Amino acid sequence: MKQLLLFTCTLLLVLCGCKNKNKSNQTTSVSVQTDTVARSTSWLLTDTVLPQSIDLKQDISRYSFQELRLLRSYPYAMHGYHFMEADINAFFSANTKWYSELVWSLWDNIDPNIKFPESYEEVNLTPEEKTFVERVDARMTELRQQQFTQRDSYYLGNTDNIVNLFQFENLDQELLDKLQQNNFVITEGNNLQLFHAYEENDYRQVPNFITTDLYLQAFHMYFSYILKSLEKQHIIPTLETLCRYFNETCVKQAEQTEDESLKDMAEYAATFYAIPYYLLTNKTITVPAKYEKEYQEEIKRINAQEDNFSEFLSYKDAYFPYSLFKPRGHYTREPQLQAYFKAMMWLQTACFCREQQEQLKHAIFQAAVLCTYKSADKTPLKELYQRIYTPLTFLMGETDNLSISDIAQILEKNNAGHIEDALAPEQIEKVNQALVDLAKRKNKIKPKIEVSCRDKINFMPQRYLADNEVIQELVDVNPNSQRAYPKGLDVFAAFGVSSAETLLTDFYKEPDNWSEYSKELQKLKDKFKTTKPTQVSAYELWMKSLFTMQQTDKNNPGFMQTPEWGYKNLNTALASWVELKHDAILYGEQPMAAECGGAGPPDPIVVGYVEPNLPFWKKMSNILLATRLILQQSNCLTDDLKGKTEQLNDYINFLIQVTEKELRGEKLTEPEYRTLEYMGSSIEYFTLSVIDPDLHLDNWSLVQGPDKSIAVVADIYTRNIVGCNKNGILHVATGNANNIYVVVEIEGNLYLTRGATFSYYEFVQPLDKRLTDEEWQKMLEEKKAPAVPEWMKNILIEKEPHVNDRIFYSSGC
Repeated sequence: MKQLLLFTCTLLLVLCGCKNKNKSNQTTSVSVQTDTVARSTSWLLTDTVLPQSIDLKQDISRYSFQELRLLRSYPYAMHGYHFMEADINAFFSANTKWYSELVWSLWDNIDPNIKFPESYEEVNLTPEEKTFVERVDARMTELRQQQFTQRDSYYLGNTDNIVNLFQFENLDQELLDKLQQNNFVITEGNNLQLFHAYEENDYRQVPNFITTDLYLQAFHMYFSYILKSLEKQHIIPTLETLCRYFNETCVKQAEQTEDESLKDMAEYAATFYAIPYYLLTNKTITVPAKYEKEYQEEIKRINAQEDNFSEFLSYKDAYFPYSLFKPRGHYTREPQLQAYFKAMMWLQTACFCREQQEQLKHAIFQAAVLCTYKSADKTPLKELYQRIYTPLTFLMGETDNLSISDIAQILEKNNAGHIEDALAPEQIEKVNQALVDLAKRKNKIKPKIEVSCRDKINFMPQRYLADNEVIQELVDVNPNSQRAYPKGLDVFAAFGVSSAETLLTDFYKEPDNWSEYSKELQKLKDKFKTTKPTQVSAYELWMKSLFTMQQTDKNNPGFMQTPEWGYKNLNTALASWVELKHDAILYGEQPMAAECGGAGPPDPIVVGYVEPNLPFWKKMSNILLATRLILQQSNCLTDDLKGKTEQLNDYINFLIQVTEKELRGEKLTEPEYRTLEYMGSSIEYFTLSVIDPDLHLDNWSLVQGPDKSIAVVADIYTRNIVGCNKNGILHVATGNANNIYVVVEIEGNLYLTRGATFSYYEFVQPLDKRLTDEEWQKMLEEKKAPAVPEWMKNILIEKEPHVNDRIFYSSGC
């Protein structure tokens, strides 16, 4: 927390000092000043220059609540009172020729007998002015009786009482109607980053609404940074060493044995590990002549990234999914990560079939090598293996399919680690039976239509992700079925989110599309109510935070209790889930059907508001604590990762603190408001620090490539059913940041605040097209993106209101 407050103070010096300088120099391009003020309900809010006088006996009954608030401030402005409310200050600075000059003349006055008024009570109003203010106060009190209107069991703010609508232009009726109906509305935005909206708010003095989206985006960047740090600094060099010594060991075994069967297994294994070594390093190591052709063909097919048969992998009756080798997610960013993606994908998908005796023997042979041999520096190969396996388990979760490591553990348990012992007939049978039993517990995500084999054994297992099981199971695999693809909503419904299930059953009519849908969904709901993972992972904790976000509480503001806010939360959760799938795209088994100092008056305060979802903020705090422990347990908590974790935790602690005060109806302090005002810049600087462990950027203009945008894409399901004309690859994606306008109560007044929220997309691409972030962002730029989900259209409008730049604009420093 100290770090966050210190950082906020630094931002105040850097970003705000020059605003004070601008106050005395402001000019207003408005019409000629009039001597009298027309008595209408809108004279305050026209471009007419306001006089340094006011009719204190005028009829005030026709004024709106926001006009009364400005009218009440008029006598104080004529006395040179420096308003700390940013919107009132800006209003008088822009609409008069006398206010700013009067304030500055009083501020610069060196007469010690004249005190600069620091509160309304210290302004010496005349008796007539006091009477006028009291009249206005009485009228505002009357209107406050209508501040909230009841809807169902909760109350929504009356938009007629919003005090800062004059900050915005082009407020059309559709937007006003949505605000009255739900107290919030989402508008289609074009910002490439969520924090850009908050920085724009800062420049235009619009009250911030800090969304859960803003933090989730920062957490996604943090999580991705952890992955990239571990991959580049630990996993890639370890994997390179592991593949090299597997190859060398197997080459030696082939040279030393006279057993032709053993020699073939050794040469096959040498070739098997030469492939990922080449993909990692672009270097060829020893490949036995017998397998030279297959070696070259496998590399060619991997680089072609088109599904095909494979003689080497015994895929003769079904295509091997080479399209999965196309680098996606953050792995497109640089050649090293692209190479790692392909190498690790090989080690996670090139498999051995337990059911086929010869392939099982190949797997047992490699497991025995893992058990027995060491690298040149005497590090056991199984220790190198664990240096990769352990951090991925802590981050992504438990394994899903069988692995060479599983066989190695079985052999060690049977005291049969050496190759000769491991390949004895009785030992092969023991291993096979143990794998059969193990597969019943581990092999959860399987194609519903299996063409190759059921129990596949990989060198490095892919990870069991519960959401992938939902995606796998809630699909009708019959050709040309109505329920050909899952929906992101399925995941949330299976974990008990009622709003998601309601949309699926009442809006999309899924039980009508597939007669088994309700039954299969209920099975999953029952399962996840009682089943707990054997390994708590960062992935699982992230998912739980998204489920927690959907909880409603009668103590929350009325807008958060509307069904429409439930849709907003679902949209946010789905978009964050996209980022999670994007980050985990390499490791999760894919379901298939088959961010100046200056003297002068203090800066006015721009109020702000945090989305008060306390369970979510607390869950995210727990995730950061768990992530730190995970990194410690896997010996990966570097000083850099520790610092990034603590910085993100400072943000969360602050947001929890503000949320608790909001829910108690307490006034925020000036430092808290300042921190909220500059949250956009804070998140920008944090994001810059976690783009890449090898980059040190201090300005967003330096960011290049797809990381410049929050738009990311992930392919999550492959439908490849013979005789089906609906085959393709389901993608989920986030697009440009939308704006969200929310009516909130701050210190007894209703404000229209603005924040940023995600956009979410779900669409199918042809079987041969798995999109990268670069390709998806190009689709957005070219206006070729699909439509947003239909259920979002009730809370999303196209027309974006604009801030009155004549009044509310600060050029910064």
